[in-house]
Amino acid sequence: MNLNNVRNCLDRRFQLDGDVYTWKSTVGKFAVTVVLWRINAETNCVRVAVSDCLTDLEVDQWTHSVRCTDNWRERLQEPVGKAMIRAQHRPICSSCTQPGGDLVPMLVRTSAKHKSQFFGCANYRKTDCRHTVSIDHAFEDTAEA
Repeated sequence: MNLNNVRNCLDRRFQLDGDVYTWKSTVGKFAVTVVLWRINAETNCVRVAVSDCLTDLEVDQWTHSVRCTDNWRERLQEPVGKAMIRAQHRPICSSCTQPGGDLVPMLVRTSAKHKSQFFGCANYRKTDCRHTVSIDHAFEDTAEA
């Protein structure tokens, strides 16, 4: 198993950076990384992760691993495709965004109390806006960016 086997499964926009393939969305400001890693001497996996470029936090719920067995190339395409779609969209704060004004993005945040992730308004520190959206429901709202 080598990086070329993984490369053949990825969109041409992924760039090799060391031992990691990376694609960054210029619209949503998320990065998708695909890395080959070994569980043990016999088992390889491919890890697909989405990171928020604005907060440098990896979105845990959007991270998936595929074991390199049987039809792993076909199984890898689904998490990579979903990751790329999610990376192109960022929820906006419906409380702070004014019609015809600048869009206020929601950022990936981690709850100090529960250690769970959510989207929170970028204006939280500036205006004390507390508008949040769960990671699971981030794209169900009609106000997407």
